[in-house]
Amino acid sequence: MANGTPNPNVIIQIINRLKLVARLLADRRVPGLLKVLPFAGLVYLLFPLDIVNDFIPVLGQIDDLGVLILGVETFIRMSPPNVVAEHEQELLTGQNAPRGGNADSVIDADWKEVK
Repeated sequence: MANGTPNPNVIIQIINRLKLVARLLADRRVPGLLKVLPFAGLVYLLFPLDIVNDFIPVLGQIDDLGVLILGVETFIRMSPPNVVAEHEQELLTGQNAPRGGNADSVIDADWKEVK
């Protein structure tokens, strides 16, 4: 948009990406160590030492944003694909389904012992 107004589609995509990250962070099926990645990007954003100094106009802020985006996107891509797809579908349909095998989840199944 030439008039300086942000594109609403981009803003909606960013909001949906952040919702996806929040859902994945709360999901028990996503490995705990992997959940460090978005927070590492956030720590870098807040840490006073940077790759490109923040005193350099624009470039200093772009590197902070780049590291934050890299942490978030790497977290999403390394999360189990079936879990990511499930949450993306729920976000598209507006569902707030239980995530990650809560204690009150029930799995109804038959089993057979094989020797």
